Amino acid sequence: MPEVSKLSRARSGDDGRGPLRRKITSRSEVGALQNELERTKNELDVLSRPLNENDVLSAAVNAVVAQGESLVTGGYKLADGRYELTFITPKGVDRSGQSPGTDQIVIEARSMVVDDAFVELSGLETMATNARNTLQHAEAWSGDDVFQTFKSASESEGVDMSSTPTVVSRPNEPFKVEVMDAEGKGYLLTGEADFLPDGSFAVKARAERRE
Repeated sequence: MPEVSKLSRARSGDDGRGPLRRKITSRSEVGALQNELERTKNELDVLSRPLNENDVLSAAVNAVVAQGESLVTGGYKLADGRYELTFITPKGVDRSGQSPGTDQIVIEARSMVVDDAFVELSGLETMATNARNTLQHAEAWSGDDVFQTFKSASESEGVDMSSTPTVVSRPNEPFKVEVMDAEGKGYLLTGEADFLPDGSFAVKARAERRE
């Protein structure tokens, strides 16, 4: 069984539903997509490009996300000592906008900045990191776990939450979410997503914080 956080173990119990959080599965590890391994590596190289700026924090990830799950990445420490997490939720829609569908992919992204107390309270120790730039530092969370975590965050001090504009893109087309000020400081999320035969999503993304 995959290693899960304290919060996941406490919530999953013995009801047979299994953990609410799981380690991510790299797209390159999916047998049906072995013929795309080289292409995936090349795309990941772009997402994990070297950074010259000392004021840029980043997290790059290439993962498989099931229907109803959210990809959680980031966890890097900001200048104020808190940690920023990015929650990426892909959803398939058809041309009429109905869900589920396989024509377009809606990317819902939210960020959460948490302090040490909330990290301990919500079992986020596996995500909080002192590394400035990470690769494959991510987890897939169930929708219920995301809901409960944001509910707890709304009732906690020392936590900031924000939603970015929802992005609609076609499979394998780049998406970009940018929230920057006039000085070029702020938040940037780039990536792309695709449908997999089993109904899950292949997501490649990079979150950046410029301080």
